[in-house]
This record gives sequence, structure tokens and C-alpha cells, in this order.
Amino acid sequence: MSDLLNALLLHTTLWQQGELATIVVPDTGHGKPTFWHTSDGVVVEALCGGREVWLTLLPDIKVAECNEIAARIPLTHSLEVLSDAQFFPAALSYNDCNGVLHTCAVMVQERFVPLDSFIRHNISARHQQRLRNALHSIAINSATFLDGTLTHGRLARGIVGFTPEGSLRLADYPLAHRATNPRGDCCSLARCALLIFVAACSKRAYALLAGGALGHLERAKVYEYIAAAAQHHGADGLVVAASVCAREDGDVESYCMAIAGLSREPFRPLPLLENLLAQAAQLGANHCLVPVEEVRRLVVPDRIDLKTCDFVGAPADTYIRFCKGGLWGFASHRGDIIHMDRPLTYATDFYEGLAVVRTESGFGVVNTLGEWVMADRWADIVWHGEENVIAATEDGTTWHLYNRMGHQISYYATQGFGTPSEGYIVAQCNGKFGYYTTDGVKRTDFIYEQAGSFHGGYALVRYNGNTYHIDTSFHRITSLQELLLAEGKL
Repeated sequence: MSDLLNALLLHTTLWQQGELATIVVPDTGHGKPTFWHTSDGVVVEALCGGREVWLTLLPDIKVAECNEIAARIPLTHSLEVLSDAQFFPAALSYNDCNGVLHTCAVMVQERFVPLDSFIRHNISARHQQRLRNALHSIAINSATFLDGTLTHGRLARGIVGFTPEGSLRLADYPLAHRATNPRGDCCSLARCALLIFVAACSKRAYALLAGGALGHLERAKVYEYIAAAAQHHGADGLVVAASVCAREDGDVESYCMAIAGLSREPFRPLPLLENLLAQAAQLGANHCLVPVEEVRRLVVPDRIDLKTCDFVGAPADTYIRFCKGGLWGFASHRGDIIHMDRPLTYATDFYEGLAVVRTESGFGVVNTLGEWVMADRWADIVWHGEENVIAATEDGTTWHLYNRMGHQISYYATQGFGTPSEGYIVAQCNGKFGYYTTDGVKRTDFIYEQAGSFHGGYALVRYNGNTYHIDTSFHRITSLQELLLAEGKL
């Protein structure tokens, strides 16, 4: 096998339809290319005409056996293969270590992955540029449908893929020809672009769309849902694309314009779409989506006249808390609303960028973007913004501490916390009290019958029936004179 790989590194041309096709096999620095074994042969990563390809080397194979192998592709290696293969019988000749001459057939496959795999591997925030590249690539290729110069017969069946960096690749790429249904092909591309955009904005919404949970629902209803939620979030390009994709009878130009609009539309959170799709998925297989009119009824306007509200609070963190018709919300001094994905039955003022709110599901914590820092599943939550720590309980009896990112920072459960002060917070367990730091570190056992907050570096406690002060090292201050000496007043 080493002889074969060495021959491949030296042999850089293949005969393709009467022309020489240049093959570049990168050396990994160890005298060998990147390769792995399969049941059919050896797969090697290479470049062909600047495109990334897989070369499958088939030693001592007969020409007649190529068709048999073709019936088994894609190959069973870890990377998914989408494009059809190009066969080059007896393309390589090499001598083994004993000097025996061998011939080797080569199968060339373009290296890219299907739409669903591409999205799945690039859906995290750090890969959003690849999803943006994919949208631009779809927009560029869809424009060719306007004059019919580069169309593809199998595109209507959804056979599309992408390179790792997001460039669009079509199945049978070397055999591209005029499509018999350019309108259907453009519709397929538009729907691919719509899925990519939703995935970039919301991993949860894409999972609901692609995971089968909504498979029983009418496709047009799903697009109407996306359009209504997009209008709520101000994603104009998504509104147009979803409306166009809902129709089967759109013209080629409208599909192309929708794709171009998505390629320019900025990615943004879509919490309302997540909530609506999740609710729809729970309705069961014999139900359809809630009518779009119901969606629009849930949509809150972008601005509110604070004079019409039942309650208007004082500005806090530049936002004003208001209540109207029993529902609570937040707005700027001009009335611009912070959009939430579900109705709020109560809300506290913002402090240091966070506020505690309540929905029908429970208490939660939100930021000034309307995003959930802690989801609305808690029996009670207290946000101590001055000490940058959150106390929360799910069952109403067991409490823990959390940081401003919503991550749990205390290990031992307690039955409640007091008000933090000077970096410490009193905790209660089994009728006794102890101290935690606001970083979630347990500093004392639960030994005190009573315990107060620290003020000026001292706290009043009761232990074994005796009441006295302790300092922040939890040492007892035995007398008033000692306390005054410690404070430098004597």
C-alpha cells in the first residue's frame, strides 16, 4: 500500500474524457497524503481543478467491476458523499517492492456534505460565517436560473450540498445541464436558504423544523408561522422568503429575489418562532398549526403609549416597567418595547441588566434584549444585583446560588438565603444558619441559632445561647472594647 500512495504523490494527472485533469495530493509532511481504508479500497483527500475531492484507489480492479462499485456509493467511511463518482480505469501504474507492475483504478468524488449535515456541523455561533457564506453562494447560483445558463436536472429533488466553507455544490456537478423545471429548482434553493437562515438565528427552531416534530403539519402553515414571527422580530428578508416559499406557483425571479434578501438579512434571535413551533409540536399528529390569526394576536406592537398603561414604574437601567391589561413588560422612555416570547404576569425592575419576571410557567430572569438568562421554570427567584448573585428554588424548599449568567455556583442545597452584604450571604438549613460567599463558597457549617448580615466587617450571631459579633474570618469578638479596638476607635 505504501508503494501505491507513493505512486499517487508522483502521478498527478488523470485522463478524463480526452483531456488531462490535474490532481494535486497534499503531503501531510510525513511523506504520505491524508487517507483511510474502506471495504473497497483506500480513500485519499486531494484537489482536482481547485475543488476538494476524494480519490478512491482500487488496486488491480477490472474495468467491468467499476459499475459494481458504483452501485454501492456513497462509500461507508465517516464522511458523507453526495456527488456521483467519476471512474478512471487503469489510471495509475506502479511497481511494488518486488518489482511487480500493478494497475489501479481511481474513483473521484467531490468532497462536500448534504444540507442537513452542513447545518448540523455549523449551527453554533462561532460558525455563523460559514452559514452566511452558504447563503451568499445560493444567491449567486440562483441568479443563473434567470437566464438558464447553469441549471441542474436533479436539483428539484433536493440534491444539494456544501463544501466545508459554505460554497454550494450540486450533485452530478460535472454533468450539469439545463433543468426541465427551473421554477421548481429555484423553489428548492429558496427553501434550503430559509432553513439555513433559521438555523443561524435559532438552533431550537431549526431542530423543531428538521427533527420531524412538525412533519405532520401542513408545510404552508409552517411558512406562514415563520413569516408571522419574522414580522414580529423585524426580519424583513425572512418575511419575504417565508411568504414566497409557502407558494408552489411562484416565478423564478421571486424565488431568486427572496434568496438574495436572505443573504443580506442580519441574523437575530427568534424567540417567538421557537415558542410557537414548540407549542405546535405538542399538539399531536392529528392537529394542525394554530391559525396565523392567533399568532398575530400574540404579537406585541413595537411601541406602546405609556400613558395608556395601568401602571408605569420609574426608569431603571434606562428601561421602564409597565403593566397593561394584567400583562407586564419593559419599554424605553420613548415607548420602544423589549420583545418577549411569552406573556409576563409580573416583572421587577431591571438592575445591572437583569430583571426577575413571572409567566404562567413560573419565575425566570431576562436581560435587556428580552433573552432568558434563567428560563421560566422556577418556584421563586431573587436577583441581588448589588452583589451580582441570584438565589433560586425549583420546588420552593431547596435553594441554590447562581451567577449572572444563570450558572449554579453553590454545591450544597439550603432552605433559603438572606440578603447578601459585603461579599457574604446567610444561608439556612434544618433550622440553623451559616455563611456562604456570593461566589457560592460555603464558609461555615450551619451552626448558628441566629445570624445577621455583615456590616462594616462584623455580623451579629447567636451560638449555644450566647449572642456576640464575628468578623469576616468568623472569629468571635468577645467584648465591646475588643470590637471598638478592632474598628480602630480606641
